[in-house]
Amino acid sequence: VRVNDGRNALLTTRERYDVIVIDGTPPIFSAGTVNLYSREFVELAKSRLTPDGIVALWVPLPCFESEFWMIARNFTETFPQTMAWGQPRNSIDGVLLLGSSSPLAIDPKLITRRAQERKLLAANPWLNEQLAGEGSLVPDAALRSAAARYPSVTDDRPYTEFPLPRYLRRERLQEGSQFVLAAGSTSP
Repeated sequence: VRVNDGRNALLTTRERYDVIVIDGTPPIFSAGTVNLYSREFVELAKSRLTPDGIVALWVPLPCFESEFWMIARNFTETFPQTMAWGQPRNSIDGVLLLGSSSPLAIDPKLITRRAQERKLLAANPWLNEQLAGEGSLVPDAALRSAAARYPSVTDDRPYTEFPLPRYLRRERLQEGSQFVLAAGSTSP
């Protein structure tokens, strides 16, 4: 585990990782946080993965819906396999984007079994199969379809860092992950 500037840490190592978890400081437009959402950073993170590795990026809510989809587009353009995870009951304030070169499959029953085996349920009763149950995951095709309508966040175009124009247009901040989960429910 490294607690450091994520971009700098990856730029200064050639190590390969099974999992890279990125959790930037909320809100989404905090100064410098865009460096963890840009396409260039997502590509850098992918370059540091093992062949079956996964990048997990936490996108905090509330945020503007357009900002989430711009960040999601970076994942769908970078990884052959993607998925988004949200909670329909707003119990968790964010959406987790997952990207990998290998297929992503979540087995909700496996979550409960592993939590029981590791004796985690007493302290974490929410850690069960409902966490990744129906209506919580947005599959690759739906994520790609929804994100395709938005531009990418890049180092040269750090859209998420400057929210004032969206506030002036009176765009509404999304409080929960329903907008993401709705994209998954409309997929074929």
